[in-house]
Amino acid sequence: MNADLFHAGVRRQAVFHPHSRDHRVCLIREWGDADKAVFIMANPSTADASTDDPTIRRCMAFARSWGCGGLWVVNAYTYVSPSPKALKNWLDGLGRWDREYWETEALGYTIAATAGTRAPIIAAWGNLIPDLQWAATLASTLIRQGRKLHHLGLTKDGHPKHPLARGHHRIPDDQQPIPWAGYGVI
Repeated sequence: MNADLFHAGVRRQAVFHPHSRDHRVCLIREWGDADKAVFIMANPSTADASTDDPTIRRCMAFARSWGCGGLWVVNAYTYVSPSPKALKNWLDGLGRWDREYWETEALGYTIAATAGTRAPIIAAWGNLIPDLQWAATLASTLIRQGRKLHHLGLTKDGHPKHPLARGHHRIPDDQQPIPWAGYGVI
């Protein structure tokens, strides 16, 4: 891949929760004036305002191939960790009210990021959201608000594949967005 895709002319921004740098609410990469694709994943990894991780590089490649002028990345959970197990441990340590607070925060940022875009909105959390009811609520809320969700492929359990799916589940480099009606729970 061309290194310029990831460095030259790309404006980078990371927005963290005002009370904790352990929670990234949005990651933005812009390289043009066209609408920005939105990727909704499980939780942030190591990418920030100056560093792209493998997931972000892959999402950037998809967005650029679709003619988008950049991308926004939001997540079902804002907790920063490259480890799915650490995300689960963090969630398990939360009380009901704290969990609802963080889920409501994530939903609010996702609704804001997806407002008005004509570019693809890609659900891409794979099997990484430990609470399937929350995944269904997130998808159905966006659909009820008129968002047109897409995916890059589905897991065998019907979840939208993560951009770094591996092995025979790997998403082809030329994959186009596929319309998605969510989990059918509206």
